[in-house]
Amino acid sequence: MKEYNPKKAVRKNITPIIILIIGIFIDIYVNFTGDFLIAVTESYMDYVYAGIISISILCFSFIALISGFLDRTFYGYKMREIFQFEESNVNFKYDIIYSLGAIVLATVFLAGNFVMNFSNSLTALLFGIIFFEGNIAFKIYQIITEDNICYDLVVEHFRNGDKKRIDDYRAFQSDVDKMISALKIFIDENDAVGKNNVCDMLSNLAENIQARAKKNNNYCWYDYFNQKVRDCIYEFTNTFGYNEMIKNVIKIYHYIPDFKYARIDLYCIPLNNMRFWNDKNLIEQDYFDQISQIDFIDEYKNGDITNLEVEKILYCYFQNVLSNLVCSEPVKKQIIETYIQQLAKFHWKTNEKGTEVDSIGLLNILVYFVLKNENTNERNLIFQILAKELFYNISLFSDEKSYDFLSLFFQAFYAYIFCEEVLNPEYREMLKETFTQEISSATLEKRKVSQLLGLNIRSILRAIGRRIERQNNDGRKFEYFPEFMMVKKIVWTPNFDIEYLFILYLIYNDEVGYYSIYESCFDWKNIQEDKQFLVLSIMLEKFDKSNGLLKSDFVNECILYGKLLGHTHTISESNQQKLFKHINKELTNILEKRTNNIKQEETNLSDDRINDILNEINELMKKDEIFGWDTKCSSDFCLEFSIHNYIVKKRNRTNREVARIFQNAIIDSLQKYIDKYTNELILTFDLDGINKLSEFLLKGKYNARNYTFTEDLALGKYKNTKEFNKLIELQNKLSLNKTPQMNSKLFFQKENFKFNAKISKLQSIDLNEQECADFIEISKAYNGLYNVEGALMSKEKAIKIIKNLYHREIFEFELMIAFKGDDVTHIVFKY
Repeated sequence: MKEYNPKKAVRKNITPIIILIIGIFIDIYVNFTGDFLIAVTESYMDYVYAGIISISILCFSFIALISGFLDRTFYGYKMREIFQFEESNVNFKYDIIYSLGAIVLATVFLAGNFVMNFSNSLTALLFGIIFFEGNIAFKIYQIITEDNICYDLVVEHFRNGDKKRIDDYRAFQSDVDKMISALKIFIDENDAVGKNNVCDMLSNLAENIQARAKKNNNYCWYDYFNQKVRDCIYEFTNTFGYNEMIKNVIKIYHYIPDFKYARIDLYCIPLNNMRFWNDKNLIEQDYFDQISQIDFIDEYKNGDITNLEVEKILYCYFQNVLSNLVCSEPVKKQIIETYIQQLAKFHWKTNEKGTEVDSIGLLNILVYFVLKNENTNERNLIFQILAKELFYNISLFSDEKSYDFLSLFFQAFYAYIFCEEVLNPEYREMLKETFTQEISSATLEKRKVSQLLGLNIRSILRAIGRRIERQNNDGRKFEYFPEFMMVKKIVWTPNFDIEYLFILYLIYNDEVGYYSIYESCFDWKNIQEDKQFLVLSIMLEKFDKSNGLLKSDFVNECILYGKLLGHTHTISESNQQKLFKHINKELTNILEKRTNNIKQEETNLSDDRINDILNEINELMKKDEIFGWDTKCSSDFCLEFSIHNYIVKKRNRTNREVARIFQNAIIDSLQKYIDKYTNELILTFDLDGINKLSEFLLKGKYNARNYTFTEDLALGKYKNTKEFNKLIELQNKLSLNKTPQMNSKLFFQKENFKFNAKISKLQSIDLNEQECADFIEISKAYNGLYNVEGALMSKEKAIKIIKNLYHREIFEFELMIAFKGDDVTHIVFKY
């Protein structure tokens, strides 16, 4: 098919004008010189004039004749609309004007012929109008018979852009409607070429949205555009494929970076529909084969799609497959196995620094669908599949990535079973049962996942060491923070990583053999001295420095964890002392080196604002008469706490507001410490309870209390008994002290009941787009709009406003406690 060339067609339009100019110059020559070749009669002029009139009128008739055949559409535009494009060289409006102009000019030439010679001009006009009308007829025939011309004209029209329409919202809506209508047709016809052209034109339309960004009224344009694109994403994906959908979404939204975050919602539309698929659809149309190849497409290599977006895609895919209630369980299990099997190969080729997508995908499964999953059957199923695939793939595809994941896998279970105080004992026992269940398959004999740790212990220890060296924050993903809780003890700290490494080293000491723990687990010579000091200090804290043996509490922790792992080896006392000397020697060398390198220099030991806030905390404690608060209290025993990260409006909090937050958190953390670590006395509201408390007080261990047991109404029937009166006498020997804001009923040593706190972190950081999106989910209203400050708006606008209005505040403090566990006894009532 011959290619249509608009420029060549324009040159043909100039030809009639050139012919007319030649005729006019010939007449000028004849009139000035009197020379001529052929003499023409008056009747000749009449015939020529009649011919021009006839041909011009024929143009009108021709246009009227074909107007009924111009309703065919190309990319949503009718042919009559395409003829009006500036890019088109067929324009009926101009053709009619030219024909009328020819009639007027012919009349002038005929009338002027009575004064001077215009025969050549009139003849040239006849040939010109013949050429002009013939050219029009040929162009119309060519356009009608060759569809690619109309398609090319529409593409050219959008590529050039129509500046006059950039502020016309109705025209924009019309263009979007036509493009989406055309796209749906090409989706139905599986026409890849047409689809690509439409996506190019949608991209050009998107430029209009961005062009209006400075006018700050482009949200309605974007909302309309985005909603229309959303309507055909699912069908588009099923026809052309998931990765092809990603490529074209990136292309379409390339020119509107202000709304870049909307892309992830589009990526998730097909995945959200998977929860309603039956077995046939899941097997035949599973998107994961394509999702697993995202790292090979150019858009990922170029950074147009980020790891955060891929992480969201993987999570959304797995969640919707797991939530599918339509498909059968065998098919669902098969899909889950394929998904985990592919990720467990750790073959992803990342385009960013940090933990790679396949590792993050498996970590999300571990966190959200195993450790935090209260559905026991579902949790055990996913755990078995994950453990089985790890057994298979670690032996085949073992590298640093696989061991990095294994280290987090085992450490996460350890944290949830032994360290997360917010989890109740029953749930921890269920996690133990999950962890210790046997794994088997047709090709895998019965095993427990702990065997995977024993088989790869050296590589896993080195993986933990790498994580400590990099100060990797992947572990914070596992921090369990219930929504109802204001403050909790931080588990996933750098110290926790070091402690876990040390525990594993001790449990598997018979497997590891006696190697230098810090040289075998770390790239020791290349890590910073401060990091070396921290590692050795944490390890040395686990020893009793008086004898070089491990502290009994720490040994018990190792034994408990060893039983869970099925590896009960205990390191001998001689080896403990040998290890103590080895660690202590290196730590001593570092201290000596530090001492030799100390220079006198000015240091700023405190931040002015933190000091002001501490003063405010002190004032609040005094005002509220908080018993035991003592700013002079300094203790080696400290607990580190983190206040729940607040997302609040960006405004300058007063020191008093911040101090009130810290005050509440400090008191709450002190209450938790008392309930967990001090002595416990169980009392009942009967004679047994009265006698038990009397016996307790007779020991004379405490000199203060905050509660009077005998004033409880439940003991009213015992007021006349001698046991009751004896208890009153014993109680009165202890001073009664009010302890505002502390709920526990206490007996204590008054002089030792002191505590203090030190602020360790006070920081505010801007929210990223993911945090903004999570924050507004609770305000989702109807029609996909979000309620922000009382107004309903699109997701993109809501995210942008939240990002401007809110930020995250991070507060951390160290609680210093002077009293020991035996200095306080708290009462627990048994009803």
